[in-house]
Amino acid sequence: MGIILLLVGVSLFTGIWTDRKCRILTAEAQAVREAFESGRTEDARRYAHKLSNDWECVRKKAALFVKYDKLLELDRIAAHFEPMAESGDDEILPQIAEFIHMTELLAVSD
Repeated sequence: MGIILLLVGVSLFTGIWTDRKCRILTAEAQAVREAFESGRTEDARRYAHKLSNDWECVRKKAALFVKYDKLLELDRIAAHFEPMAESGDDEILPQIAEFIHMTELLAVSD
């Protein structure tokens, strides 16, 4: 019985943690998008840097309890945020939209 309670507790904790972190990442991605769309390139670059760093921290911890394939695509997308923001590449907008969509899916799937 104790093992079952422990498993349920761990499952609840990881679900809550994943949801909270995904909400934070989504808000940061939206900040990058808003700054980029309004022409505040320095803010977009700074927000993109923070988002990339925060994603890296989340990914390392999430890898313990989230399937690797779910993280791999997010990792691929996040790797492009800083260079795109620095160069003013408009392709960042669909990348941000995809990242937001995938983090929302991750939050509800785990």
